[in-house]
Amino acid sequence: MMSHIFSKRLLSIFIIGMCVIFAMRTAAQVPSLAEQVFQKHQTALLSEDVQAVLPETLVEFKKPENQEILTPVLIEAVLENPDLLKRIILEISNEFITLLKQDNSDIRILFSDPDVQTLLQTPEAIDELTHLLEVASPPLATRIFERYELLFQREDIRESLPGVLAKLKQPDTQALLRPSMIKLVAENPDLLKVIVPEIEDKFITLLKEDPEVNTFINDSDLHVLLQNPAEIDELAALLDIGTEPIVSIVPASFESPDVGEQFAIAVVISNAYNVRGYRLSVQFDPEALRYVSWEQGNYLSGDVFAAPVNFAPDRISFVVTAPMTTENTQGILLTITFEVVAEKASMLSLNDVILASGEGIELPVETEDSEIVEPIPVETEGDDAVEPMPVEVEESEIVELMPMETEESEVVEPIPAETEDGEAVETTPTEAEESETVEPIPEPTEESEIVEPTPVETEESEAVERSTPAWDVNEDGFVNILDLVLVRSHFGEEGPTPSDVNGDNIVNILDLTLVANHLGEYYEQP
Repeated sequence: MMSHIFSKRLLSIFIIGMCVIFAMRTAAQVPSLAEQVFQKHQTALLSEDVQAVLPETLVEFKKPENQEILTPVLIEAVLENPDLLKRIILEISNEFITLLKQDNSDIRILFSDPDVQTLLQTPEAIDELTHLLEVASPPLATRIFERYELLFQREDIRESLPGVLAKLKQPDTQALLRPSMIKLVAENPDLLKVIVPEIEDKFITLLKEDPEVNTFINDSDLHVLLQNPAEIDELAALLDIGTEPIVSIVPASFESPDVGEQFAIAVVISNAYNVRGYRLSVQFDPEALRYVSWEQGNYLSGDVFAAPVNFAPDRISFVVTAPMTTENTQGILLTITFEVVAEKASMLSLNDVILASGEGIELPVETEDSEIVEPIPVETEGDDAVEPMPVEVEESEIVELMPMETEESEVVEPIPAETEDGEAVETTPTEAEESETVEPIPEPTEESEIVEPTPVETEESEAVERSTPAWDVNEDGFVNILDLVLVRSHFGEEGPTPSDVNGDNIVNILDLTLVANHLGEYYEQP
């Protein structure tokens, strides 16, 4: 009797277990709502016109404030009057509304499906559909690259785009790049200059006047990409450009030579576009190394102007500008020779690096330092220890720092100022410590009077009100490479201009020298 009851119970348990297993398998085989929608509308979902507007639209639909109003009644009303959606959700693109108005468009067919309407009311289902679309379609950066491949081959675009992408990727800029702001920029390119002052004027001009560039900036896929730094980097990789120039010390790591030996390191630049000048400092351990000399590299060309090197116990600083923007994207900025005073581990570090564009705008930059390791004695049979080789630089020339020379290569002698009685007043040189710069005192002349700080008055111009001294050419409160580049870019011009630092109505070596003499000075803005 007991065995019979036990057999019945065992059979019941077996049947229940089989039912549970069958139910689980059946449930596992039923596609989710997102999978059903994707399978049903795969062709439409992967079409280029839908791909151009759908990702951005799904992001808007998923927002909590929009989920509250996305009821079946509202969706049906939007299908009847697509303009209603734009009034309810302001961030929806005009391209999406246009497609929704077309009777046989893929978007209209898609949103008329009750399953799609149900999906749009479930954030989890929207996320799943978005994931399915990402897996099935090429990455966003790839789609944009393929769509505008011919545009990206243009020389003017390859020159401007790296700096633009690098700046748009910065956290402070990303905080402003909301979809509505990007659309406003597409409609009014001058607004981009307000948001990101470092953007060059020639790129703003392209946005305004070039039809191909205008189509590019109005692409909704691009709007999505510009809000994702990782996607920006991916597009830069496809374009075979770096989003930021890199300034590095080579070799990156090497063993210290013996005490008393000299070696050279090179400061190199790569991924660089539209560079006209630079400022940088190399920091070293004075207990391990002694600075010997430096040489100009081959990156900048022409009549390169180098300000006197600034020395400190543990660093050396350089400021260099060229007469025109270099076409090189990589090269050697300079080489430095050191002498070893102690065999020990130390670092060669880059600090205060600024790259200036042809317009005197600071470019974003990444830096890479170098490591000197203490030699480890290695005993080998019959072999001598391998000594590190100094870095050789081809096509470089030694830069004479002092004295400063004029365009005719003549040493500039102090010019005595004349008093009202016509007597010459002899200027007395000012003694300064080794690491300080002597500030020249402007002298009054018959044609102009320089007041520190300005305004500057000349016979041909009215007084120009300035918030900082004349050698702070861009009036940002700091005298640096950007001011040097601005003066160099107006070299030879005559007449009133902010680049005429000494007020003699011509921009020349004297103005460059004045700015160089005040490098590193800071002025508080009123």
